[in-house]
Amino acid sequence: DTLSSIRQKISLYLHPVTRDDEMNAAHHPTSKRTTEERHRAEAELRKVYVIFVNAEIDAKISEEESENDEMYDKLNEIIISVSEVLEEFKGHLRQFIVDDKGVVLIATFGLRGSTFPNLVKEKALPATLAIHERLLQNCGVNN
Repeated sequence: DTLSSIRQKISLYLHPVTRDDEMNAAHHPTSKRTTEERHRAEAELRKVYVIFVNAEIDAKISEEESENDEMYDKLNEIIISVSEVLEEFKGHLRQFIVDDKGVVLIATFGLRGSTFPNLVKEKALPATLAIHERLLQNCGVNN
């Protein structure tokens, strides 16, 4: 039937513990899971690809309002550019950090909801290169 076919296709992307747990729940909807069983199901092991981007800009607050506005505009350009690439390749922006050490973006592939066959080759590496190029071309920012 259709539902079984969909479950089979989705199961290719799930950790075996999660898959077995979900299949069991589908066949026995009234069963109660113990705390240990629930923790086992939630403790997934995943292969995750993480991108660290160090945008080489001076992001310090100035006394000059116009300089601050320029910096905020540049930070906005950076986050928009990176977000567009991640959306295109189905990745996630995990953090956007601006502190005394500079500007860092952390993106991920492979977390729940963003896992694919050939993840690194077809999604993560091309996204890494595209982020680098986009920041250079659109924002004029080394990274």
